[in-house]
Amino acid sequence: MPTHTLHLARHLRPEDPGPAWVDADAHARTLEDADDVPLAPDVAPDATLVELASRSDLLLSSTLRRGLETVARIERALAAPGPATEAWPELREARLPPMRVRGIRLPRGAWDVLARGAWFLGRSAGVESLTAARLRATRVVDRLERAFASSGGTLTVVGHGCMNVLIVRELSRRGFRGPLVPNLVHGAVTRYQRG
Repeated sequence: MPTHTLHLARHLRPEDPGPAWVDADAHARTLEDADDVPLAPDVAPDATLVELASRSDLLLSSTLRRGLETVARIERALAAPGPATEAWPELREARLPPMRVRGIRLPRGAWDVLARGAWFLGRSAGVESLTAARLRATRVVDRLERAFASSGGTLTVVGHGCMNVLIVRELSRRGFRGPLVPNLVHGAVTRYQRG
């Protein structure tokens, strides 16, 4: 069996969405615009991510703005022409459900944690469910298998925190070795290998 290496990265740090302490309604409005949040202007990919991408046969990202902008910044940092790139809609992040809590203000990050926790417990409130996201992760890995077969043994994927976790779960089922949870720091990359 040939060796397949997947470098799974999280997109670079996005732009700050505004006030730190918000109520549930303000947080819900932020979620509506989450797919179009740009990257912070001062962030650049680190040397490790650029080097791994340069040695890849294919560089993939989601179609969300922060994924596409991360790939564009990687390409600008490459010393020579890099690998072919593709944007896959199925790599997009699993959206957070809005929280319906009145009368309290919390840091944005606390709302995100509560919403993701509620989502993992089955409250999808109009967004893709955990079950549907897991099925999408399976389809992503199916497509990665075809990409390995057609483009070579090394792929770099720029994805998103929660979706990367679900993808890793499926990679593990298919014999890829690597950490059970990918590095969730913005711009960080985790290596998975099979064969």
